[in-house]
Amino acid sequence: MARLPTHAACSGRLVFVAALVTTSACKPGRNLAGTIAQNPSATEAMGPSKCATRPGHNRPLIIEWPGAERAALEGRAARGVVPVRYSGCEMQILTSCTVADLEYEYQALTPRTESVRIRDSDELYANLPIGAAKLEAKLAKSGQLVVDMMIAGRLEAPSRRKFTEHDLEGVESQCRTATHVITGITVGAFQFSSGAAADVGAGAEVRGVAGGGARSTSNKEFLSQGGELDACNESQPGDLQAPSRCREMLRVEVVAIERAQGAAPSNATSHTGALGLRDRPADQAVTATGWTPALERKRKIWTGLTYVGVVSFGLGGISTLAGLLIQSRSESKLSEIGVDGSSTTVATTGSDRTRAIRLAATGKALLFGGYATLAAGGLLAAIALPIAQKLKKQKDAMSAHITPMLTAGGGGASVRVRF
Repeated sequence: MARLPTHAACSGRLVFVAALVTTSACKPGRNLAGTIAQNPSATEAMGPSKCATRPGHNRPLIIEWPGAERAALEGRAARGVVPVRYSGCEMQILTSCTVADLEYEYQALTPRTESVRIRDSDELYANLPIGAAKLEAKLAKSGQLVVDMMIAGRLEAPSRRKFTEHDLEGVESQCRTATHVITGITVGAFQFSSGAAADVGAGAEVRGVAGGGARSTSNKEFLSQGGELDACNESQPGDLQAPSRCREMLRVEVVAIERAQGAAPSNATSHTGALGLRDRPADQAVTATGWTPALERKRKIWTGLTYVGVVSFGLGGISTLAGLLIQSRSESKLSEIGVDGSSTTVATTGSDRTRAIRLAATGKALLFGGYATLAAGGLLAAIALPIAQKLKKQKDAMSAHITPMLTAGGGGASVRVRF
């Protein structure tokens, strides 16, 4: 008889728990997906945030990037191949560093669709590692994230067996932190949504309670959109660029930079690129515009060579013109003088013929010298001018992306630069 009250009490508690679960699951305006999102223990069941290398780590989707950052990548890619600092789940575009003399080439493709469905944390970090941490709660609440894409083409860097730190040029403080190079960018349009056909199970059934195995479905919610999917159908193989409403960057492909002797990139720079000016050699010190003296000397040298080439080309033209005139005059004079030195029009002597021959030789020397100077000056200008212009644009770009900061250290104030 002593066990009866205990058994009754346990039965009462079971009924109370069942009623509580049923009430929570059926509360108006709430579904099970929303309950999991607000339950810390349920969220932890999804697994801890993981930023380790995964199969898709080198081909991440970037559709969750804010519009400003996507526009910055698009503008930066238009100026050349982009190096980045890619560590864990963070990717930083290095705006003042580039891969020397390499640019992307657009390859148009036959339009094709691709759909990525993300149902758990592992799939989230495999496909969207850069924005995974911010999307975990949305995934837990809706049960599914869906990326619908229409691919029109790709931006591809020239094929290279490898990239090293010697391939980079620009602000040294940024280039030394680069870990990867973006070698390919998929272009098209996309729609990013959550929910829809995503069903989230109850996870555990309360035995003996009706409806314990019921499931809940979240409503579809559009998170972001880029371009127009239908516009990508206008893409044709051989096009020089994607259709106007189908140029969103969807996915990037990165290749790791090989460091000499396995040297790891320096972490002396913060995520924003701050660098103490007094921590660098004088020859590499970043000025207020982020331009080092070594790079300035390089720019001046190539600018000077450009002027030398242009001047040489001009002098060669003058020499060629003078040679042609002198040679024409000497030939005319020699035609008036006979073989024996006599002339039918004017009285001549042997010295007149000698002077005419010397004049012809002078004209020929000026002519060939002018040709040579023209060729050398033109070639020098053709080589030096693009390099000088590129360095000037690089300097202007650095000046536009750098803002000085004043920070106080233990030994006093020091000027730092933010990129």
